[in-house]
Amino acid sequence: MKKALFSLLLLTSLATLPALSQNNHPKDKPGASDHPMFNRMSNFYIQEYSNNYDAFEFFLPEGKRQRVEGKRTRIYYKHDRGAQEPSALQIMRNYENAIQRIGGKTLLLDEKMQRATFRLDRDGRSVWVGVTGFLFNPIQFNLNIVETEAMTQEIKANDILKGLQTDGYYGLNILFDTNSDQVKPESMPLVQAIVDLLKQNPSLRVSIDGHTDNVGDAAYNKALSERRARSVYNLVVQQGIAANRLQYRGFGSEVPIADNRKESGRAQNRRVEVVKLP
Repeated sequence: MKKALFSLLLLTSLATLPALSQNNHPKDKPGASDHPMFNRMSNFYIQEYSNNYDAFEFFLPEGKRQRVEGKRTRIYYKHDRGAQEPSALQIMRNYENAIQRIGGKTLLLDEKMQRATFRLDRDGRSVWVGVTGFLFNPIQFNLNIVETEAMTQEIKANDILKGLQTDGYYGLNILFDTNSDQVKPESMPLVQAIVDLLKQNPSLRVSIDGHTDNVGDAAYNKALSERRARSVYNLVVQQGIAANRLQYRGFGSEVPIADNRKESGRAQNRRVEVVKLP
């Protein structure tokens, strides 16, 4: 696991904000820890914790959301019963003050809905911070931090070939921005794996098939999946692979491989498949 991009103690200069604690809490979930960017506020302990490569949808103005993939840390803080509780606004202001101190910006701070989103851009990467889910008696909230970075790429041409020989297809998690057909830079090694596969197997012909989840208009999703498949097709051809060895197709949400009712399932359904042709 890569080290966190940034290390920052959450220091507040606003006298009205609650004090911060630099100590762990005896009630903390075993193995849990504060994110290096932020110390916690006083009298909070970590009830739930996870840290892995994942995706999260951050709230934006006008009811919009932005799905961000990368190194995700999720911390569920709960306040000690009986201790003086901060308000939801005080908590959000703490995080806003901290992120702005190092050049970050506020994308959303919704006092009515009690949710906030912040972003810090540095060295070509981004850190997204979401503070959501306030409950009372006692107060508790979710802190989600996603640091964009390339997922460790371990898929090679031979892995795809084995899948084609066994199942006739191989699914790849090639990433695109929302509603875009431009392949993200971190997914270019996967495109290169397709190129390597075809260079190493001169008689092999494949179809590049795009798939989406079922969120949104079905016709739009089908057209988007075809555009994405075509983008991958074009990138492979640009690397010297003859166009007559390839085709591209878009299936939208017509061929799910997981449950679209869950985000984890929708993430699996958003994929590009390499399919062996006769």
